[in-house]
Amino acid sequence: KTSSPSSTLSTYLCHSLLFNSMKIVRLIIGVDAILISWILFLMCISKDADLKLSFNDSSNGVNKNIKRTAEAKETVRAPEPEPEEEKPYQVTRKEVPKFFRSNSDRIKSSSFAEKKDEPPKSVAPPPVVEAEPVALEAPIIEETPVAVEAPVVEEAPVVEEVTVEEAPVVEEAPAEEAPVEEAPVEEAPVDGPKDGQTELEYWQENVCGEVPDSICHEVFVVSDAKATFCSAAKVASTTTKTYFYNLSNELVIPENAMFGVHEANWIRFHMLDSEARKYLLTTDEYTHIFFWKHVLERFVSGYLDKVVHDCEENDVLEPHLAIYHYIQFGFTCEDHKDIESFVSFMESVPSFEGHFHAQAPLCTLDKYPFTDMISADETLSESLEKLSTKLGVEHPLEEKKSSSHSTKAKAKMVALFKDKPELIQRILDMFKVDCDNIPGACDVDELMTAIEEENTV
Repeated sequence: KTSSPSSTLSTYLCHSLLFNSMKIVRLIIGVDAILISWILFLMCISKDADLKLSFNDSSNGVNKNIKRTAEAKETVRAPEPEPEEEKPYQVTRKEVPKFFRSNSDRIKSSSFAEKKDEPPKSVAPPPVVEAEPVALEAPIIEETPVAVEAPVVEEAPVVEEVTVEEAPVVEEAPAEEAPVEEAPVEEAPVDGPKDGQTELEYWQENVCGEVPDSICHEVFVVSDAKATFCSAAKVASTTTKTYFYNLSNELVIPENAMFGVHEANWIRFHMLDSEARKYLLTTDEYTHIFFWKHVLERFVSGYLDKVVHDCEENDVLEPHLAIYHYIQFGFTCEDHKDIESFVSFMESVPSFEGHFHAQAPLCTLDKYPFTDMISADETLSESLEKLSTKLGVEHPLEEKKSSSHSTKAKAKMVALFKDKPELIQRILDMFKVDCDNIPGACDVDELMTAIEEENTV
C-alpha cells in the first residue's frame, strides 16, 4: 500500500525543511548542532512510525514507495524478549543471599559459571534450553544450612552436660556412705554386737578390721616369748624393746638403722590376720604386758628432752623432731621454752604428739587383756627379772644406762616445780584419763613433801 498524497507531501516538506536547516545550523552554530537536527528529524517521523522511509541524501529526493512489511516488525520486535532471558545471569551474582556469598568459590566452579564463560553460540535459544536457572538452583539445593544446622545437632554437649552433672550425684552416694562404714568404730559398743554378742566379743572379732584401734599399731607381738607388750613413748621404750629384742631369735636391726632397736622388724598387732588376732586376745597361753610411767615424771622427761634439749641443739626445728608437730599451733622456742609458758601452750593444743600422748587410751586399757602392768621407774630392772621368770626364759643382761634410766628424776622435778607448785595440778588435769585408769600414775604426795622440804631450807 501507498500513503495518501497529503501525508506524503507533508513528510517531504518536513524533510526538505530539516535538511536545509541542518546546513544552515552547521554553518552558523557548529557541528554540535547536528544532534538537535536529528532530534527534530525523529519528531517528524514519529507521526508515521509504521512506515518505512527510504531517502537519498545526495539527491535530496524521497522514495515515495513506502511499504508496510510485517517481516520488518518481526525483525525489530523479536530481539525484545531475549534480554529478559539473559537476566538470570545477572541475578545469580547480584541477588544471591548473603548467607551463600561465602560459597562464591563453589558458585564459580558450578556448571552455571562454566556455561557463562563459554563463547556464545550462533543460535540464541540454546542457552535457554540448557536451563541456567537450574544451575542457579544448585546452590539452593546444596542447602548447606542443613549442614550448618549441625551445630543444632551438636546440642549433644547439652545432653553430655546432663550426664556429667548426674555423675557426681552418683559418686556422692558412696561418699555419704563412708561415714556409715566408720560408724561402727564409734557405735560399736551400742550397735556393733549381734546375735547375743557382748561388746568385748564384737571388738575382739573386728579390731584392726572394721573397728580401728590404737593398739593395732602400738601393741608388739613376740611369738618366741609368747608375749605381747605396749608402752607409750617416754615410758622406758628403749629399755623394754631391748629386753624383748634379746629374747627373740626372729628380730633383726638393719645395719643402717639410725634409731637402733626401734627400727627392728617388729611384728605389730595389725600385721596378724583376724583369726590370729582373736586368738591372742582370748588365749591364756600369752602374757600381755603394759608398761606405764608416772604422769608428771613422763611429762617432765618429754619437756626436758624434746623441748629444752632440741631447742638448744637446733637452730631450725626439722620435721623429724617431736616438737615440730606443735609448730602448726604456734610453738616457738623463744616463746615456749620456759616450763610455765610450755604448760600454758599445751593446755591450748588440740592434739598431742606421741611423746606427750596419754598412755591409757594409746594401749586401750579398757579392752586389751593385759595380764601385767609394770611401772617404768627405778624398780624397772627388778620387774623385768620377775617377768623373765614368769615367761620361763633366761633373763638377758641389761646395760647400766637402761637400768639407771629413771635415776635422779625426782630431784629434777623438785628443782623444776619448787617455785611453781601450782603447775603440777595443771599438768595432772591435762592427763586425767591416765589418772583415772592407771593406779598410782598421778600420785604426787611424795613429790609435794620433797618440794615443801626444799622450800623450808
